[in-house]
Amino acid sequence: MKFYPYPNLNTINFRPILLLARVTAVFGYLQFILAIACLCAYPFLQSEQVTSNGLTFNTPDYSSVALIIGLWTIFGAFLSLGFSGVLALLVSIDSKIDSSTKKA
Repeated sequence: MKFYPYPNLNTINFRPILLLARVTAVFGYLQFILAIACLCAYPFLQSEQVTSNGLTFNTPDYSSVALIIGLWTIFGAFLSLGFSGVLALLVSIDSKIDSSTKKA
């Protein structure tokens, strides 16, 4: 069976599902961008010692929060891209069936 890429899909029955597949894929890519930003910010969010007027203070450590958000965002991105692929597969199968019934 031949599966068609997004731009070549023409569907009559599953237009909302095709739109949902595209929106879900864009959402997955945005999650990857957010994950990369969180993982790049990880070293800058670690605790530091600040000395002011003879007193020493420790800044809060937010690096673990950035790491957790980054890892869960990568997991969510894989899930949304997988779900988008399944939706696109449904539309591709429908497009294949429509094209085969039109030929007959």
